[in-house]
Amino acid sequence: MVLEPRIAALKHHRTSRLFQNQNIPDIISSLLKHHGFAGVDFRFNTSREYGVREYVTQYQENDFAFINRLCEEEGIWYAFEQNAQYGDVAVFGDDAAHYFRDNRHPYAYRPHGGLESVGREAVFALQVKHNPILESIRVGDYNYRDADTDLSSAVTAKGTETDSSVLLGSDSHWGLHQKTPAEARLQTALLQQLDHSRRIVASGSGNITALSPGQVFQTAPSFSEAPNGWLVVSLSHSGSRDQAYSHTFTAIPADSIFRPERITPLPKIQGSLPARVTSPGNYTYAYIDNMGRYRVKLPFDLDEWSPGGESRPIRLAKPYAGPDYGQHFPLHEGTEVMLSFVQGNPDRPYISGVMHDSSHPDHVPADWNTRNVIRTWANNKLRMEDKQGQEHIKLATEYGKTQLNLGHIVDSERQKR
Repeated sequence: MVLEPRIAALKHHRTSRLFQNQNIPDIISSLLKHHGFAGVDFRFNTSREYGVREYVTQYQENDFAFINRLCEEEGIWYAFEQNAQYGDVAVFGDDAAHYFRDNRHPYAYRPHGGLESVGREAVFALQVKHNPILESIRVGDYNYRDADTDLSSAVTAKGTETDSSVLLGSDSHWGLHQKTPAEARLQTALLQQLDHSRRIVASGSGNITALSPGQVFQTAPSFSEAPNGWLVVSLSHSGSRDQAYSHTFTAIPADSIFRPERITPLPKIQGSLPARVTSPGNYTYAYIDNMGRYRVKLPFDLDEWSPGGESRPIRLAKPYAGPDYGQHFPLHEGTEVMLSFVQGNPDRPYISGVMHDSSHPDHVPADWNTRNVIRTWANNKLRMEDKQGQEHIKLATEYGKTQLNLGHIVDSERQKR
């Protein structure tokens, strides 16, 4: 039998959805409330302000994995309090001040405790491992909205740790989706805190029934590596009718800032997805912003949005572009487009192509297979005929029914002039 907290049931809910203009704690809160969690069932103890994310996509991902991924990206950990009235309460935190503090006396450290330890709670074994830390960490990205801004950031461990720290290697990340220099600096800080929190790791065993992940405990005697106690990061229980209760655990110094490992994979969208251009409604012409971007409705999104607010503004890839010049034929509401994604990231879509479909048929049918035609929504036309012996170009406008013909010219009865 496996006993898990209520939040583990979210593993059985897999879906795709969008979140817009919310910060990560708000997204997680709304998701938990969607599954029936009340305000007493979870809480956020956070020390920093969380920026609003313009666009977050959950794609073919169970809700439990989605929550874990968001927490890992933002450096948020969570643990569980056992409440006599409400059961397990999920507590989300981002700082050492939010660890659960055991105010009881230090627990005895009794190496190789035997019969003399029966009935007395103690730590039986504790092995401390010192791990090397990264000498440097660098992140980088590109934001087309502010194309000339450098979004790289780097931190070094030199001079930030005691002389006993071993510096080994470097780590470089590109494409974490930071949009500003401040977000880049935050990412390097979170990654360095993640690395440093594993610098000293203790593995131990004991029989302290009150221990749980997220809790700080002291030992007597104490360890020089953790003068302020140890933070439990994992715990494994064992016991039976024939065997007294015991546990094994891993812990880090309680003055370290714990960051969760980034182990939950970001779902990738390989290839493209169909979508429809949207507008606020009753728009005669294309609905675009000053950067020529569109809003679209994605096929997997089942939520209701205000018209024209179904997505973040999305760029259109074009065959030709430059400063205030290029090629752009505005797309009207209902047009089918194909979305592709930078590095497969669902949060970074762009329109890679425009498609005809059964509701929007192609303007070049089978019997026009020699004609190269550009026709706009208002029926302005440029037609280039490649049929041998009838090669011609026709440029026509609907207003005034005026036209310019070059090459093979025919009269109203389609006879050569």
